[in-house]
Amino acid sequence: MALLIILCSIFLATISPVVWAPPGESYALTISPSRVQESISNQIVLSLRVTNTANNSTNSGFSTSFTLSTDYPKSFTPGTSLRFVGNYTVRVDQTNPSSKLNIAGGQFQVGLTNSGTYHRTDTTSIQGIGYRAGENVSISLSYGSNPVPGFPTSGSADPNGVLSYLWQSPPGATIGVYNVTLQGSITVKSPTDTQLFTLFPTNVTIPQLMVAAAYNPGMGIFQASYRIPLTSQVGTWASSIRAASFNDGYGNTGPLVGVTSGFNVQPAQLSVSVGVQNKTYSPGDVMAIYASVRSPDGSQFSSGTLTAFLSPLNSGTQIGSGVTLVYVSSQARWVGSTVVNSTDPAGVWLVNVNASDAYGNIGEGSSVAVVNNSLAQPPSQPLNLFYFMVVAGIVGGGLTSALLFRRFNSADAPFEELYSMTGGEFQPPTTLMVRGESGSGTSTLGLQLVYEGLQSGRSAVILTYDSFPAEIQRQMKGMGWDVQRYIDNGNLQFIDCYSSLVGGETSIKDPIDFTEVSIQVSSKVGEAKGPVTVLLDSFTPIFNSAQVRHAINFLRVLGAKVKNDGGFFILTGTRGSLPEAVESNLESIVDGVIDLYIIRRGHRLVRSLTVKKIAGHQIGFVEKEFKIVQGKGMLFRIPRVDLGFLQRQQKE
Repeated sequence: MALLIILCSIFLATISPVVWAPPGESYALTISPSRVQESISNQIVLSLRVTNTANNSTNSGFSTSFTLSTDYPKSFTPGTSLRFVGNYTVRVDQTNPSSKLNIAGGQFQVGLTNSGTYHRTDTTSIQGIGYRAGENVSISLSYGSNPVPGFPTSGSADPNGVLSYLWQSPPGATIGVYNVTLQGSITVKSPTDTQLFTLFPTNVTIPQLMVAAAYNPGMGIFQASYRIPLTSQVGTWASSIRAASFNDGYGNTGPLVGVTSGFNVQPAQLSVSVGVQNKTYSPGDVMAIYASVRSPDGSQFSSGTLTAFLSPLNSGTQIGSGVTLVYVSSQARWVGSTVVNSTDPAGVWLVNVNASDAYGNIGEGSSVAVVNNSLAQPPSQPLNLFYFMVVAGIVGGGLTSALLFRRFNSADAPFEELYSMTGGEFQPPTTLMVRGESGSGTSTLGLQLVYEGLQSGRSAVILTYDSFPAEIQRQMKGMGWDVQRYIDNGNLQFIDCYSSLVGGETSIKDPIDFTEVSIQVSSKVGEAKGPVTVLLDSFTPIFNSAQVRHAINFLRVLGAKVKNDGGFFILTGTRGSLPEAVESNLESIVDGVIDLYIIRRGHRLVRSLTVKKIAGHQIGFVEKEFKIVQGKGMLFRIPRVDLGFLQRQQKE
């Protein structure tokens, strides 16, 4: 670090008469204060004490001992300042009546902080000068190579070019040496604005605790209770009853001698409840992890460290690095997320969350998530093989031939096959609920209905509670539905509630503030030209975070709003995630219900669909198998040839 040398000529030509100092004189330089922050107003007082000078006519106006003072930077050359961090060296030279160099000297320090040392919970004042008015200044604070939580951050210099910032260290902050650095977006300072300071443990004063005891007539004893805070010191504590601390109001007091009883305080065991979204994850999906942590008395644990570790079930091999969770006060829970990679193992994952704080309180909880890189689909049989099987069935006859024929007697039908089950296409204004097990394809069905609407000229709004908008766009593009042009022309818009749910930044500050969400939906529907398709994907996180009656009312009002504007309201969710009475209530507020299933047949996972109700339509009460194909979307399995003739042949 560069040193700035200040040459201080204390015996100035303006001081008359000149002091003559014979042999034996002594000089002492005092610098006050010895340390300051960068400042445009602070001054360093330099005082020179001269003793044992000659007392004759040449010292007129001075005694044998005197003091001369000056201020830095005010009394020095224009342009000098306290705008650089470092150690400043002061040297005093005598110029008259004879030249003597370096008769006294000293140092003072200029820093970014108002002190070089602090204790935990102290407020650290950080200040730098010499920036342009309004300039954005980056503020970095680190311990070793690790940034302090909340840093880097930034601030704006005031009209005088001064950047000021306050940081209060938490009670559990790591003790040791910290580094603070300021970096202007325009101004380049040399030496740079960087400085070290040291953080020490704080001195805690514990006052005597006074707890009132109440008489329990049933037990015939006095009882008192005291909640030990999580921040309390562990070890041996003592409870005491002072002599004569009891008074019955009639002058009777006691006890005659005080009583003291000791007990031991141990770190608290925190209760950790972990949850992940009920879905089957694929590579590229964001896995949101939620945790609720409570103290032994049931109160919320909101300050500490939570880290989630992922591993295959029944295996200790860790997947990726730990996931840090942050506390979201509006949701009263901890939230974190990670992305499933294509190299991650498929199967059931164990999500283990460890909670701790600076006072030794710990807890642990776990949940599971299902990861499946792809659902295996049986390959389509070539037509020549199909016709071979037809011939084999006709020639051979019998049960075996019929079974073989049935196995290969299937073809893929396009998405429009759905309307043979629903009694025709959906006619807005209407509302539809699509529900199913995790991984059954509820989101895909909802998105395909949205895409069909876009192709027919109907605008759409997707309200995301289960995925990031970018993830939905990627999913739609993978199905062959490139919606970028609809986004560009404003026909497809997103309202991102998911980012807020996982602790990110979005225009929706609180995704459970249904008034705010409804206003945004109404605004986007109002901007559209004509009826709008509104997809809410999915309702499951809403019921996980809000009271049931509020969630039901929100969905009812939102559906009514969309219908009133002539639109199509679609909501998706996980079947079985809600109590039966709540699901029944949901069914009553929509016009249509479609149920999706996913079952295992041998080594295959098979999806199927049934239509439970469509208002005003004559529906087909059949279960139809379907698959989800990249580049095509949903394809239904239908028979190539009616098998009735084989069934009749078997009867004969």
